[in-house]
Amino acid sequence: GSSRASRPRLLAMAALIDEFAISDDPQGELSERLRKIQTNLSTAKEEKLELIQFLKNHKIRKPELVVKYGLQLIDAYQSHLGDDVWDMIEDVLISSLDIGNEQLAYDMYTRLDGKFKKPEGSIRLDRLKARIREFRGEYDRATKIYLSILSRDETNKHAYRRLACVAKAKGDPAGTVDALNEYLKIFPGDLEGWLELAEVYTSLERYEYVKFCYEEAILIEPHDYRFPLLYADALYSLGCLACAVNSGGEINHDISNRVCPRLAGLFTLMCRMKYHP
Repeated sequence: GSSRASRPRLLAMAALIDEFAISDDPQGELSERLRKIQTNLSTAKEEKLELIQFLKNHKIRKPELVVKYGLQLIDAYQSHLGDDVWDMIEDVLISSLDIGNEQLAYDMYTRLDGKFKKPEGSIRLDRLKARIREFRGEYDRATKIYLSILSRDETNKHAYRRLACVAKAKGDPAGTVDALNEYLKIFPGDLEGWLELAEVYTSLERYEYVKFCYEEAILIEPHDYRFPLLYADALYSLGCLACAVNSGGEINHDISNRVCPRLAGLFTLMCRMKYHP
């Protein structure tokens, strides 16, 4: 409701604008890779494998591409993929859920079940079964499976992260906070975990905790200018105007020297707006 609550969105948008401005244009590279697949049919196998790996490396969510080319690789080159075929099947399963194709996801699960099913149970199969439960909205059953996994492997990173996702899907910010805090106690170096926790705290307007999350992010990635930018905004939201502008001034100088002048100007404008709303 307050003007303070909306300010983090402005600075987050500014950071995103500049991130795209200074990136090595992964979307452009993606377009080029797709063009090569369409024009170089004789080497399509390698191009498709590289495309899927590229999406993973750059954390680009294109589940329709993973399903399309992953299935082609599985059907046409399964013997050539060796044991990597099982990872490809799992990728297609998860991407199938992302595009809403539960039947395809179940078909992929059946293939994995035939390979990895054991009398004592399989954590790999259980976490995929839980993902399907999540897709169906069966959050309590998914939670039960993840807790079962943690009873067998108390440091299972995936299970902890999915518990937070389940709480978020249920619209339970307090549960999401609890799950992420438990996760970060065990994996304190996970940058994405701190950023997600900061986002949840921002939605709750708990800016003292938002500030702490960005402090952790700065410690993990001290050379990433976005986090001091967001840290400065958290200080502003707490009412510490002088601290926020001082912190912002430092990052503004850094941006001016090495990144994008137009973002430096945008940030300077925001600082002035804060003094003269």
